[in-house]
Amino acid sequence: MEDLITGLGQPLQDLTDRNIAELNTLIESAQLSLISASSSEVDFKRSMTAIKDALLGASDDRLNYTALISLLDSIVRISSFEDVLQVFTVDDLIKALESDIIPLIQCACKVVSVSYPKDIFATTRIVDVMLHLYFSEKSSAVTSIEKVFQSLCGNKLIRRRILENNYPLLKQMRETNDAILFSRFLELLSILFQNIDYSEFLKDLFILTEDEIKLSLYKDIFLFINITKYHQFLLMFSNQINCNTGLKHWALPYLLPNMKVFGCIYQNKEKYAEVHNFASAYLFQLFKTVSYLDDIEVFHDLDLMYVHISAENTDLLQLLATINPAYFVNFYPELLKTYVVVRPSQLQVIKNVLSCESAFELVKPNISSTAILSMHYSEQMLLLEHLTLYNYATEYLLQDLPKVMSNLITNENGPVTEPHTLEVRKKVFENLLKCSAAVLNVWYEPLTAEYTNMCLGKTSVPTTKVASMYSQ
Repeated sequence: MEDLITGLGQPLQDLTDRNIAELNTLIESAQLSLISASSSEVDFKRSMTAIKDALLGASDDRLNYTALISLLDSIVRISSFEDVLQVFTVDDLIKALESDIIPLIQCACKVVSVSYPKDIFATTRIVDVMLHLYFSEKSSAVTSIEKVFQSLCGNKLIRRRILENNYPLLKQMRETNDAILFSRFLELLSILFQNIDYSEFLKDLFILTEDEIKLSLYKDIFLFINITKYHQFLLMFSNQINCNTGLKHWALPYLLPNMKVFGCIYQNKEKYAEVHNFASAYLFQLFKTVSYLDDIEVFHDLDLMYVHISAENTDLLQLLATINPAYFVNFYPELLKTYVVVRPSQLQVIKNVLSCESAFELVKPNISSTAILSMHYSEQMLLLEHLTLYNYATEYLLQDLPKVMSNLITNENGPVTEPHTLEVRKKVFENLLKCSAAVLNVWYEPLTAEYTNMCLGKTSVPTTKVASMYSQ
C-alpha cells in the first residue's frame, strides 16, 4: 500500500499524454488499497502535496479528479491531522475555497470535514468563506459544504461561528426571495437544529410564519415542498432523544402552530393543482410525524379540523399507509377492520399496520391464507418480509397460516427465478430463522433444509406435509 500511494508523486508532477491513462489506473488501485484502512503509520505528506499540486493545476480533464479526491479523502482520514495541516495550511484552504476550481474546492471540503479537533478552524475565516460559497448563486460545491457542516456542527464553537459571527448573512438568507438559496438556508438550519440546545435556538431564524408558508405555494412548489420537509424534520428531531442535547420538546410550542397552515392547505389541496400533483406525499409525511408525537391529541385536533379521516376521504388508503396505526386503534378501529385487506395495492398499508401490535390484532382476521395465496408469489414474499419483522406477527404466521408456510418453503407454482423475489424470499427465511427451534416447532427442519438449499443454489425440497397437521 505504501509503495503504491507514495509512487503517485512523480507521475502526478509530470503529466504526459502517455502516462495519464496509466496514472488513472494507479489512482484507482491506490484508492482500493485504502478502503478498509482505519489508521496508518505511513507518512503521506509527499503524496498529499502531489495531489494538492495536481488539483491546483486541474488543467487536464483526462485525469480522473473524482478518483483523485476520493484517494485524498481516504488518505486524510487515516493520517494525523497535524500532518494534513503541514500540507494544507489555513491559507491554502481559504484560497482553495475562494478559487473557481471545482476539484480544489472539493479537496478543501474533504480536509475541513475531518478536522481534529473539530473546532480547530472555529477562529479562522474558513467557516465564513464556506458559508458565503454555500449561499452563492453559482456555487457548485453545495453538497460538499453540507457534508462539512454535518461533520462539524456537533461542536459548539463551530455553531457559534455560524449563528453569531455570521448572523447578518443568515438573516439576509432568511429574508431572501430566491427559492434555491432559501432552500439551502433551511437545509443548514436542519443540520444545526440536530445539535443545538435551547440557548442557541434563534426563533427569528428557525421559525417560519404562517404567511411565509402560504406564499411559498405561489412562489415555487419545490420551495413549499422543502418548507414542508423542514417542518417534518424539526418535529421528528424534537421528539427524538439526542445523546448530546436530549429531547427538544422546547421547540414544539414554536413549531406546532404552523401545523394549522399545512392542515388548511391539505384541506383545500384541490384548489392548489401543484400541491395535489407534487406535494401531497410530503404533507402525509408531515402528518405522520405529528401522529407519532407523545401527545396524540395534537394530531387528533389536526384531523378533526382539517384532515377528516373517514371512509369518504379519498386519501384513506394513503392515510392508513402513513399515519401512526395506534391513532386508528384509538379513534377509528372500524376503519382498520374494514379497509385493511390483503391485496397487492395495499402492501404499504399492511406494512404500516403491522408495526403496531394492537392494530395488527384488529386486522388479523383479514390476513388469511386464502387472501395471501391469491397473490403472486413475489407479492406474497413482500408481505411475509414485513410480517416476519415482528414476533407477534411471526407467531401468527407459524401457528395459524400453515398453507402459507408450506408455500413459502416449496412454492408449488414452480422454482423462483426472479432475482428480487429470490432476495426477498431469502430475507424471509433469515427473519424466521432468528426464532428459536422451540418457536419454529415443526417448521424448524424444513426451513433450515430449504435455507441451506438456497445458499447452495439447489432446488427446493419436496412439498412438505407439515401443513396437513393443522386445520385452517
